Order: sequence, then structure tokens, then C-alpha cells
Amino acid sequence: MGTGDGDAHHRRERVNETGGEAKVLRGLELQQVLHLVAPSHRPLLIGGTPGLEAVAWMPTDEDPRAVAVRIENERGIEVFSINADSTGAARGDGTHLLRWLKNDAIDRHRMLEVELVDDPSLPIRPLDLFREAGMPSPTAIRLMVTFGEKMYRATLSEEAATNRDHPIGSWRSLPPDFRIVGWCECSEPQREDLRARREDLQVYREVDPFDREFACEERTSLAILRGDQIVGWLISHIKNDGVLRQTVSYIDPRLQRFGLIYPAYVELIRRITTEIGFDMKMRFTVDLEHARGLAAVVKRRWAPFADAVNTCWRSACRP
Repeated sequence: MGTGDGDAHHRRERVNETGGEAKVLRGLELQQVLHLVAPSHRPLLIGGTPGLEAVAWMPTDEDPRAVAVRIENERGIEVFSINADSTGAARGDGTHLLRWLKNDAIDRHRMLEVELVDDPSLPIRPLDLFREAGMPSPTAIRLMVTFGEKMYRATLSEEAATNRDHPIGSWRSLPPDFRIVGWCECSEPQREDLRARREDLQVYREVDPFDREFACEERTSLAILRGDQIVGWLISHIKNDGVLRQTVSYIDPRLQRFGLIYPAYVELIRRITTEIGFDMKMRFTVDLEHARGLAAVVKRRWAPFADAVNTCWRSACRP
């Protein structure tokens, strides 16, 4: 946690003309807002993850109807969730809360970075929230894609396997010198070879498989080999909400034009359906800066078969 104004960090905002105040919730107080927190974040809050906290907007004489989840580290303050129920959203509680978070960060001379997913099923829409709270114009940074049975059956259909015009494109096959294996099947010499080639493969921190492999779902974590060398990977985890997350996927940039990611996703879906079952949802993100080609395929070809394709927006302000 960063230091700054001491008790001011945990102060309650004074009641103002909006008839509410912000409060950092701890211990039993968290029970008031857990229903507004994403399932994947609840165990982290309850377990007391260092630096992670829930901040609620407290209307006068009412239970909280809007909550944010933020974490403070050496870079500043990151907010990665702001949720409200329909009443709180209509009343503008989310806007009041984000405005308070922004002012609190400025008062303590900390950078504030907010990342929110635009999910039409939720009452708060990030673009409206950023504008109403006076945040800088946001940038679209990634797509959040959810697949389910519709996508699985379309991918594994005979038409998809044989028709080059089918939008899923599972007819794509690997070139003869490539193959797909389980990530955990890779030998230690292969792993050491990959570690030595990370700079050559332009592996940046967010896609480094060695940073993401802990507790991975072994049946659905894959490696793409060229000969005996690892040139790509898909690392999966089953999160607290019961959804299979494609935590990271990456291909050597020099090989991306060959479309190797597509047969890898087909193999991933085959393993999900045979090893786990059609009921398992799969979610993955597409970095809009580093994977523009895949983002275009998702929007143009896969979206009609997906359960959801949502955009994550980022806005940041400095003191």
C-alpha cells in the first residue's frame, strides 16, 4: 500500500448535495456489497488480498447500491470494477463513486487507472460513466470474448471442417512441421529453450507463460511446437466463477500470418468438450494493440457464434 495522508486514505467523504458518501468497507461490512461484486473478485476481497479493497457509495440512510474494487501498488491506484444495481445506476451512484475515487487519488498524489468492461447486461455503461465523472477520454484496450455450446458445436461441425467459407474457419490445419501438445507435456529442455528465446519471440510481461502457468487447467493448456521448439501457447485456468479463462495466448509474431492460432483454438474446444463437457463456458481476451488480426476475426467471423463479445475500456488520470 502506498502512504500519503494517513487517516485521509480511509476517510469517509463528507455528506454532500448528492446525499451520499464514499466508504472503504472491511470485514463484516463487505457482506453488504458482495452481491454487487463480480464472483471472481469476491474470494479475493474476503481473503484479504494485500492492497485490494472495496469502496462503496453510501446513500443517506440506505444500503449501498454501488461498489468499486481497487488495488494500490507502486504504480498508483487501479480500479478494475465498478458495479451498481439498477436503482443505484439510475440515481448516478456509480458516477458519484468514480468522481470520489478520482478526487481521492488526486488528493494523495497518486495516478488513477480505471479499466471497465462494457457489458450490455449490466446497468452501468463505462463510456457514460467516464464522461459523467469527468475522467479523460478512454481507450479500447481489449475484447472480452465468451464461448459456449453454440460456438463449440459450430467449430466441431463437419461443415466447419470442410467448408473454406465457413466463418469459424476450423478447416485450417497446421503445416506439416507444426503440432499441438499439452503445455504440461513440454519437457524441461523445451521450457529452458523457450526461456532463452523470450526476447527473440518478443514476449512481453502480460503473455509470458511462465508467469501465468501456476495452477493452470492442464487438460486445456496447450503448446504449439515447430519441430521440438515451443513457438506458441494457450494457458487456461478455471476461475472462481466456474468459467474456463484463456489466461494467455501467444504466437511468435513472425508466424502469426500463418493463422496457427485457429487450429489451436479448435484443439482447445475439442479438449473442452471431450475432457470437461459442453456446459463449460470459455472466456478469453484479445489485446487490441498486439493482436489486431485476431480482434478483426473475432468481430467479423466469430461474434455471431459467441455468447458475448464485450470491450474493455481504460481511462487514466495523473495528479
